[in-house]
Amino acid sequence: MLRPAVKYLACLGLIAAALMLIGPSAARAAEMKIGYVEMQRVLDLTDRGKQIMRDLAAKKDELELKEQTMKLDIMKMEDDLRKTGEALSEQALQERVGLLEKKYYEYQQFVSTAQMQFEGQKINALKGFIQDIQTIAAQVAGEQGYAIILLKVEDVFTESSIILFADPAYDLTDEVVRRINSRGSGQK
Repeated sequence: MLRPAVKYLACLGLIAAALMLIGPSAARAAEMKIGYVEMQRVLDLTDRGKQIMRDLAAKKDELELKEQTMKLDIMKMEDDLRKTGEALSEQALQERVGLLEKKYYEYQQFVSTAQMQFEGQKINALKGFIQDIQTIAAQVAGEQGYAIILLKVEDVFTESSIILFADPAYDLTDEVVRRINSRGSGQK
């Protein structure tokens, strides 16, 4: 059986070995540069981001207009049915009610499908843009010695970001915006 003093020395030896292994990586972590890029600002301040947002807004407006038109058609049919329903035969009334139900079903289907299609288009439009941001962030990281560059994106449901706090000194958004805009002007 080991004596307490030997156990104590063995524990100290293990702790020292662990510190020697952890020490260099902890020192590297303290020196590691971490930056971030704010997605919304990149969208707001780049020509391409503004165009993506205009295109998405136009598509959303188009879908909303079609939805409102369908809704108005249903309301007109309902109003017409209320006004003339008593004068219609039972068969004519059933036909109009059936047509109204069909229009309402089509409206519900359109709303559901349009919302999914719009979200898909939004994801596709942003996917390529985010890839460009990623490429530029990698260039900035290589040139300026950043180990990690995060993308700060606001969640529309919670109105918060995964990055809860970031010192503005590590904000690389302006550099990314400058490079995206200069890349865009060079392509014209």
